[in-house]
Amino acid sequence: MNRETALANIRLEPCARWSHTEYSLNYHERYIEKVTGKKPGTPEANRALFEAWEFDFLWSINNGLHGDWAARGRATDMGHAVYAADGSDERQPAECPFKTVEEVWAFDAVTEYGLPDFDEQVAAYEALTVKARESFPGQLTTGGFYNTIVSGAIAAFGWDMLLMGASDAGKMEKVFDSFFRNTLYYMEAWAETSVEVVIQHDDFVWTGGAFMYPDIYRKVII
Repeated sequence: MNRETALANIRLEPCARWSHTEYSLNYHERYIEKVTGKKPGTPEANRALFEAWEFDFLWSINNGLHGDWAARGRATDMGHAVYAADGSDERQPAECPFKTVEEVWAFDAVTEYGLPDFDEQVAAYEALTVKARESFPGQLTTGGFYNTIVSGAIAAFGWDMLLMGASDAGKMEKVFDSFFRNTLYYMEAWAETSVEVVIQHDDFVWTGGAFMYPDIYRKVII
């Protein structure tokens, strides 16, 4: 384990080897217990697992103090397919709170979910960063934000209403812009912390490729 190896890889600096990571082992509780002899889901089990696999890099994101959108406004739970060995991660979809496409076009993410006090958000992110370093000193743990522009729109509207909204690029641009402004706020907060690396992404294409008109990607998203 070597957090400096992970940093060197990210910085594209010469290094003796690629850093080691894996994003889904925590789902496999029986395997974790077999390898570590510890109760899955505990910090002790996680540390033992990462040591056994010689992880250098730990993927981590946090959507901020207002990250529970369903508790603050309208959001769509599309459910979750089975991935864990015991099926415990399966979740049935809930009803979408958006009934018309006009509701989508009138939506503003910042207004709907609000933004926390900036200094409080910075302090919360810094506390997470310090705790991660203390808990996993041998690994590089990242900051990050998940509900970005298109990912945020999926989380808010679900697939069906998002695709209906995206049928009119002009009306949807200001909606996407609200998710951008929401994302920017949290990324600026991360920038005020001592975190070394922040992960940022957006699910604006899927395995089948683009699902909106090319001009939306070129002129609005990118």
